[in-house]
Amino acid sequence: MRYYYADSNNQPTGPCSLEELRQLHIGGTLKANTWVVEEGGSDWRPYSDLAAGGAGAGPAALPAAGVPANDKAAGPGAAILWFLCCLPIGFMQWGQTVKGWVWAIASLVTGGLAAIPAIVDYWMNYSVQKKRKVGEWEFFPTK
Repeated sequence: MRYYYADSNNQPTGPCSLEELRQLHIGGTLKANTWVVEEGGSDWRPYSDLAAGGAGAGPAALPAAGVPANDKAAGPGAAILWFLCCLPIGFMQWGQTVKGWVWAIASLVTGGLAAIPAIVDYWMNYSVQKKRKVGEWEFFPTK
């Protein structure tokens, strides 16, 4: 099996065998978070998660530079469930535990007024987390 990897300019490089990728990793050229794809595949993954890709021809388009895909995105059912049951747990799904508790406390302190921006923030986080990982203190994320 042969693979392509994203070089420092985020350009597909290869194809290389798995052993060649290991040597590049040992030499420091390839990092654990370097994007790789199986030759003919379309599923780019970090080198640390190297797995077989789908069918196709040649190197597929790379994910957007600096915007890793979120492979653990919450579905709509889970997002709604945690929104209704416990807002901070909903934020925990996106690695924003403290921010979720801050929204909950702010809502209590303001008599529920802070719940309005909290709901907007929750919805925007849900929308964005399907495409990428959300930062811990990212408020009202876009793109």
